[in-house]
Amino acid sequence: MLTFLKKKWWIAFPLFLLFLGLTYWIIGKIQYRSNVMDVEEYSPVSTLKVPEHKPTQAKYPFIDVHNHQFTMPIQNLDKLVAEMDELNMKVMVNLSGFRGKYLEWALDNVNEKYSSRFI
Repeated sequence: MLTFLKKKWWIAFPLFLLFLGLTYWIIGKIQYRSNVMDVEEYSPVSTLKVPEHKPTQAKYPFIDVHNHQFTMPIQNLDKLVAEMDELNMKVMVNLSGFRGKYLEWALDNVNEKYSSRFI
């Protein structure tokens, strides 16, 4: 009789461990799927209790050191400079100069009125 119980135990115990492991794995998968949060979904509520201040303009003139104005040769710079003035942007560094005639046209457009505002 003792040998019969030992044989049953060696069969039942691995099956029990397999059942436990499978249950643990399934519960983990379910919890992972329900707890996944993308960066876009993360919006914590602020606990800060101070008056809100949203600056719309820089306190001091600044330089935008990395900008791409692809339409610089044909762009109306009056509107762009007006937007720069609203932000208190002193100078913009345009990194979309390309080469050849395109670069010449862009430089001509800038040098007409606003040579000190664009690099």
